[in-house]
Amino acid sequence: PGDVFFDVGSHLGFYSTLAAGLTTPDGRIHTFEAQEWLIPHLNESVAINGLQERVRVNNVAVVAVDGGSVRIYPARDDDNTGSASLQDHDWVDTSTAHQVSGIALDAYVIRNGIDRIDGMKIDVEGAEIGVIEGMTTILATMPPRLMMIELMLNADGMDRDARDGAQAVCETLSDAGYTVHHINMDGTLGNRFDLQSTTGVTIGNFGFAHKTLRADRPDMFKAE
Repeated sequence: PGDVFFDVGSHLGFYSTLAAGLTTPDGRIHTFEAQEWLIPHLNESVAINGLQERVRVNNVAVVAVDGGSVRIYPARDDDNTGSASLQDHDWVDTSTAHQVSGIALDAYVIRNGIDRIDGMKIDVEGAEIGVIEGMTTILATMPPRLMMIELMLNADGMDRDARDGAQAVCETLSDAGYTVHHINMDGTLGNRFDLQSTTGVTIGNFGFAHKTLRADRPDMFKAE
């Protein structure tokens, strides 16, 4: 009851609406999407599913330092609008880059009186470390028990900082009590993921489980 879920890089809100449907009526979903033109579509998705009371839509980029603005690069491919990024990858359109408002999650929870986060999804096309750096207090005081994070490793045309950022995400969350896992087809957490041994082109979603989740929900872990 009352579960709180953060969807960082929500795009059209697939995970937001999915999470809202899994919570009780007093659950709350906070979505964060930096692309302003997507917000009407995101709001429409929330409304069609009758989730206006549970889902709060925020048109901002989530970054390490609260306040100010950051540059976002829209996707070059109109068929893959979810690939816009704060990173200068080869697949973004630098000619239409523009500034968007930036917030840090530590500041956001204080401003909104949020005292728990049960789950989180982060998919920001290589800028994940900025999200993590902006939630150090959250990790120390109310760590989400489960996070699903897209990591970009060795992707063709990606900005080099993205791989370095993926390494930093894994190290920072390990220090905060998390283990990183492959996600099985049935949604359980599978084998541990070893970044150091990864070669080739890899972009994927990985499960980051806090140590309290393993203690309370061992049924969620199923090594292959």
